Amino acid sequence: MSNNHLIIGLGGTGGKVIKAFRRGVYEEFRDVEPVGTDGKHHAVYVNYLYLDSSPGDLKASECWRTQGDIGPLIALNDRNRLSIAQNDLLTRLSDPEHFPVTHRYIGRPSLWTDIFNDAKGQLAAGGQMRRLGAALFEPQCRGFVERVRTLCNELSANSHIQGVAFHVCCGLAGGTGAGAFLHVIAQLRAEYPDRDNYPIFLYLLLPDRDSPWAKKNYYANASAALQELNAYLLSDPHDGINKGGPLFAPYDLTGQSRRFENVAAGGSTKLLNRLQGCFVLSNVNERSLMIGVDNEEIHNLIAQMQFQRIFLIDSAENDQYQSLRRTITLENLIEPDECQTTDPTQPLRSIRSLPAMESEREGW
Repeated sequence: MSNNHLIIGLGGTGGKVIKAFRRGVYEEFRDVEPVGTDGKHHAVYVNYLYLDSSPGDLKASECWRTQGDIGPLIALNDRNRLSIAQNDLLTRLSDPEHFPVTHRYIGRPSLWTDIFNDAKGQLAAGGQMRRLGAALFEPQCRGFVERVRTLCNELSANSHIQGVAFHVCCGLAGGTGAGAFLHVIAQLRAEYPDRDNYPIFLYLLLPDRDSPWAKKNYYANASAALQELNAYLLSDPHDGINKGGPLFAPYDLTGQSRRFENVAAGGSTKLLNRLQGCFVLSNVNERSLMIGVDNEEIHNLIAQMQFQRIFLIDSAENDQYQSLRRTITLENLIEPDECQTTDPTQPLRSIRSLPAMESEREGW
């Protein structure tokens, strides 16, 4: 695996994870963009892309510091930020001829009139609605692909090595992350089909159990997001035209194709080509101990896990942490996905979700 890494943060949760990661990097190396760790390790190159529908949160990333308003600057540059706030949804809804992509996934436009008329509903975390998150991401999808291509080219130019590991992190409670993440990973895999040199890893944060908003859209958002992800990871063995493609294929929001079918050459499965692993995290562990969300403690935990992966496990010599690396990447996975008991040929649940690493879970 290449030691080039692109961390992609979606929505408020993704931005907080990137901030915590950069703070951890600075505290460890006294440099927000170090190359390598010491003589025993390979050089490590990390780049970032933060997407959000909140202009305030994006603006705040221009002046991130290690300790609130004090400490060294760990801000993001313009090339590492992408706003998905400006979208002109009303125009797109009323003009299906010129905006066909929107009308493929939005449902009945008449049901959304009140929501789209509310500017706050459009801009505040995707209105806490997943389909709004997708609608916010769509107009910037081509720009996202171009930005990712630019950042990946920077990594390859600096390291003189082809290949980038993608780390996509977001929360499943609101609209921006939960609505866009599946489109993001499908777009990444379409752009970079070589899963060995361009692996994709997901870090998904479940809704806070005690959030006052949980009983509204939070749980529904997370449930729908995980069901769609599961169906995207499962291959359809019965589709004669698209054998090996996903049970659920997201729409291509760039409009260059209709859906990401991932047609398998020769009828073989494309499961491994879509995603290498997904960490599903909660702020409550198996002992029912809860850590903070508002104080960003859970985001620090996710960032610490990524830090260990990137600067310790993935960058170590080949004979170090080999079994752990294979566990994280599911390199030697031979277990089939769970199938329905009534039809052993019909997949039901993907087994590509991973637990948090033990060193992190024991810390809290």
